Amino acid sequence: MGKLRNEQESYAREMGLTQRIEYTGGNAIYIGKAFPGTLTSEAKWQICKLTYDGDGNMTALNWCQGLDSFEFVWDDRATAYNYS
Repeated sequence: MGKLRNEQESYAREMGLTQRIEYTGGNAIYIGKAFPGTLTSEAKWQICKLTYDGDGNMTALNWCQGLDSFEFVWDDRATAYNYS
């Protein structure tokens, strides 16, 4: 099917990705995304950390090492990285 006027092709980073979510106290703390088949021990994950206020409202979503790239190890999310 052709493009309509003013349409552009785009790449959606979420399309077809495997996702992992770690919960603590009912809230998602870490979210990781990678291409299907990626092992959790491979440095091919995009990871973010969510923070919450005292009422349980999400206040920030911080990227691993300040980057949204797919170069981190899911298994090391809580011990080896900084989130900013």
